[in-house]
Amino acid sequence: TETGTEASVEAQRLRHEIEMQRSALGRDLEVLGDHVSPGAMVQRRRNAASQRIRGVKDRLMGVADSATSTVTG
Repeated sequence: TETGTEASVEAQRLRHEIEMQRSALGRDLEVLGDHVSPGAMVQRRRNAASQRIRGVKDRLMGVADSATSTVTG
């Protein structure tokens, strides 16, 4: 019957939608778990500190390059 086929198609669509939601939820939980992981926190802080140090170094080296060109120029 047509109603049985429609119900079957609808059930299949719902199963697919549920599987997509489960997959998305799994990814979200993985991201959340990584975000609160102590190791990941330490790595983010190390990266941030490295970037700050690199920024200071670049500013100082830029100043040194400017000073050298002023003295020699």
